[in-house]
Amino acid sequence: MKEISFKSYYGLTLTNINWQDSKGKHPIFIFGDEACIMVECSWRLLKQKKFIHVGQGDFSLYHDNPESGKRLEQVIGGVIVEITYELPPFDIKINFGNEYTLDIVADSSQFENWQFIDHSGKRDEFISFAGGGKE
Repeated sequence: MKEISFKSYYGLTLTNINWQDSKGKHPIFIFGDEACIMVECSWRLLKQKKFIHVGQGDFSLYHDNPESGKRLEQVIGGVIVEITYELPPFDIKINFGNEYTLDIVADSSQFENWQFIDHSGKRDEFISFAGGGKE
């Protein structure tokens, strides 16, 4: 299999986080006008690679909890310095270089787990397809 390179996304600064649904489970990490990463599977934000700072479960259960939102917003302004992946199932780790790492755990069997979407035409786009479903 050919090696996949996410290096064209290195150096992008996270400017905002929006939500795809009203329950706040599926974030869209926005990198200005350049790109975004849509997540439709489990995720967690780690601080200093040890402490689980916030994750999908926090937002599923406590969407209206302002403290969870404030903790997640701490990664805004972070710059992508490294993206690694694991095959299978195509879990992604995004290192923001500011003590934070976003782990995206590809566990959806019905939806695209995550999508790297380019708005500038400068880089490749990536989509992780569903990992299962009906046979």
